[in-house]
Amino acid sequence: MKRFFTLLVIASAGMFCACGDKNGNENPGGDDSSVKTVKASGVTEISDASQVTYVKAVIPDPDDDGSDPQVIAVAPYADQGFTLELPESYPTGYLYSVDVYEADGVTITNPDARMGSVYLEGHTSGSQTWSESEYKGDFDYVNADYTYGAYYYYFDSDVTITGSGTDEDGWTYNYNISAKKGWNLIYYYDDETDETFGETTVKPSAVILAWEFEDWR
Repeated sequence: MKRFFTLLVIASAGMFCACGDKNGNENPGGDDSSVKTVKASGVTEISDASQVTYVKAVIPDPDDDGSDPQVIAVAPYADQGFTLELPESYPTGYLYSVDVYEADGVTITNPDARMGSVYLEGHTSGSQTWSESEYKGDFDYVNADYTYGAYYYYFDSDVTITGSGTDEDGWTYNYNISAKKGWNLIYYYDDETDETFGETTVKPSAVILAWEFEDWR
């Protein structure tokens, strides 16, 4: 189970968060209207970003075979920063069921709810289409040792996902997600040392997240 939830959103390593921290990354948090604007500054360019001129918010194709990713928002990238506005809605055909969280000890208040993920990618053009030749890498928002990070999910209705347990590999999982209809920030924790993973809509205390750009291909 641990690998499913982590790889679900890291497959193209482009999910992200924008929460206030000492590096100047900003997002006020709270209701849906406050998480549609993604503002980042001070991006650490681990890989060469000299050709990156635009950030694209990309949703994965429903068949998960890389054949039909959709661009839903575009913003300029300059001076190691960007401000991107996510759209009000999410393509219905790309949503999937929240039953991906089903597990012993986990309660889902609205099992009919659906959700969708988004990647943040660096490209060389600002077109509304996706091109392999224009794709240069991904933006992530993580802590120093990559045990914490944060992503955006879209939910088509309100849902609460809570509970904890142990999977078949002996990993402990914890969920404390209270999602509203629209865009939500989901923080994850994934630590191989103590074999614990989880997701929450509450920002973990004393955790510093920072933007990075890297080519994960």
